[in-house]
Amino acid sequence: KESQREIAMRHIKRVFDQVDTDKSGYITSDEMENFLEDPNLRQYITALDIDAEDARLMFSLLDKDGHDRVAVDEFCEGCLRLQGDAKSFDVHVMMFRMQSFLNKWSDFTCFVEEGFSRLNAVIGMDMRCDLRSHTM
Repeated sequence: KESQREIAMRHIKRVFDQVDTDKSGYITSDEMENFLEDPNLRQYITALDIDAEDARLMFSLLDKDGHDRVAVDEFCEGCLRLQGDAKSFDVHVMMFRMQSFLNKWSDFTCFVEEGFSRLNAVIGMDMRCDLRSHTM
């Protein structure tokens, strides 16, 4: 007898096949958009207990490498993780947003550090803060 997980995986793979119109083995964001615009196809996502409007964000969550494509295994595992309670989905959304924020913050801190290094090179001063010299 098939387990619920196996049944769900089979259904998810059928959804993937519907979305992957060029049969490349990957879903692109364009293919996902086309899929979501068709009300008949959108029902496949709804049948997975994933709100159709959250599917775009789901794609971003699954596209971890940022190459604008999601492989069948990523799609299947991601859909299984995101199925069901909104709480699970919300946790994944927050993790995605936090990672995005951390990446941007890291880029910003590198930018600031490089700016101070260039400034230091121009004016010839050490711009590092010496807390011992700042007394109140």
